[in-house]
Amino acid sequence: MRILLALLALSTVLTAAPQISESKAISTFKKGFRGTRAKPPSVEQRRAALKQLDGHDSKAVAKALVDAWLLLETEVNGLDASRMEANAELADIIKGKEFDANRVFPKAQFDRRNELIKLVDEQRQQVDALREFQSALRARIASVREPQILSWLLDNVVGSKKHTIGLKIAVADAAGSLGEEMLEELSRALLRAKQTQAVIALLDGVGRVGSSARDCAPRIIGLLGHKDGAVRERAALALSRIAVAEAIEPMIDLLEREEGQARKRIAAALEILTRQQFGDSIGSWRAWFEQEGSAYLSGAKLLGRGTPSNRERTNQKNYYFGIPQDGKSILYVIDSSGSMKAPVDFNLGKTVAGGKSQMTRLEACKAELIRALGRLQSDKNFNIIWYSD
Repeated sequence: MRILLALLALSTVLTAAPQISESKAISTFKKGFRGTRAKPPSVEQRRAALKQLDGHDSKAVAKALVDAWLLLETEVNGLDASRMEANAELADIIKGKEFDANRVFPKAQFDRRNELIKLVDEQRQQVDALREFQSALRARIASVREPQILSWLLDNVVGSKKHTIGLKIAVADAAGSLGEEMLEELSRALLRAKQTQAVIALLDGVGRVGSSARDCAPRIIGLLGHKDGAVRERAALALSRIAVAEAIEPMIDLLEREEGQARKRIAAALEILTRQQFGDSIGSWRAWFEQEGSAYLSGAKLLGRGTPSNRERTNQKNYYFGIPQDGKSILYVIDSSGSMKAPVDFNLGKTVAGGKSQMTRLEACKAELIRALGRLQSDKNFNIIWYSD
């Protein structure tokens, strides 16, 4: 009985506990997020400010979150611009001595060089921290499940040129996760979308709706001919999820036009759509569709939820650190900065304790690059960028 009375008393206290109003939560968030010009907030302070919005969802909250995202983007862009200027000044200081291991500078230049190196490193750390927080902010925006708020976000984020594609996709995916409830809004937005990034995001959102989005199929099939390769790929993926038979032949046509990794991804989308596994073999797809296509077009065969075959390429060793070396031209970008002196375990035939070879990151990159170049076919073009700043 005493335990029951204690629980009832605790319940009364919790119920009576004042809950911060939405307007107060937004005000506290804005103040904590922006700080002052003399004392800008740290990432930890901004995380604490973001917590103030827990349990609150409205257009006003969504607007505060989007404004915060834009503020972060402005800060990151400013830091990036400043870092580029510092790197350009560094390049001027060492111009003509890039490959001189024993390069000597006048004291003023030497001191300035060290200042710039420290500044660039600090700015890079600041950018990394801000980008990490942006991920948390994006996740909070993507967690919205109220249709009215999502409609506002579709108009003001996906439909705006001010926002990055990552945020646009987060919003469109959130809308798509509600299924038919947001289909009309997504369909309307896709019809009027002109900006490439908006089209890509909306294709993802509509694709998430699945088979209920069949009415969107004609518009998406048309996008298989878009000038942007990313749009063509996203359109194929969306069609594989919506699962309409009318998309099969246009997707086979697209497969024949594509090359490299894009070709592999289109093939995977076709395999998901048709439940067949012909990889990127155009001849196999054409022969199959000629023989069985009518059964699919009539609705006699099930579509969707197939499994991509993920067949290995003819040369299974033609990779650089697991990245397939397909396509006509390849650019290797090699970091040679101080961080690449850190030791790593990488098996290149020489064993140490534990059965792995130990070398620096840079040595591992060099060794893998030598192997990768040795695997390239004679008709490939390649170049190497070697950088340390």
